[in-house]
Amino acid sequence: FVPVKEHPDFNFVGRILGPRGMTAKELEQFTGCKIMVRGKGSMRDKAKEDQNRGKANWEHLNEELHVLITAEDT
Repeated sequence: FVPVKEHPDFNFVGRILGPRGMTAKELEQFTGCKIMVRGKGSMRDKAKEDQNRGKANWEHLNEELHVLITAEDT
């Protein structure tokens, strides 16, 4: 989990994603993994986040902010 409570003024999502998502995209290309920022505070639009919370496929919005890294078995 991302330590948002310990560092409330730090922009973790922006730092992880980078400008226009380029940092995450570069990491994905280099590693072959999929990198997703999930959880409370992961969406730019807070109103949309509140609207989607509790809906199917949006369960992660009830969790603390975290990074989900997935990879296919080869």
